Amino acid sequence: MKLLFSSVFETDFAEGVEYLAREANKEIATRWENSIYRTLALLQKNPQLGRVRRDLQPDGIRTYAVKDFPRYLIFYTAREKELVLLRVKHGAMNLHALFAT
Repeated sequence: MKLLFSSVFETDFAEGVEYLAREANKEIATRWENSIYRTLALLQKNPQLGRVRRDLQPDGIRTYAVKDFPRYLIFYTAREKELVLLRVKHGAMNLHALFAT
């Protein structure tokens, strides 16, 4: 399954690494980054693992917690041969505002 990264996902990812490096330390930022990669590899093999989010738009959004950082969620949609990565954010945020149209 091919991974497609939205520009917003890429921005979220970069901001997450920067935030953790600044507010925690570089080691934790690196661990978070590696956990994202491991979680994406798992989702690439098993795209149906994530929870379907009927409360978010557009239809078909799923969330899955980042390994070792369960408060962070990966937002994605699964297509026939593609996993479209939409966002990676802390789950305590206003999630509906992230996907407001």
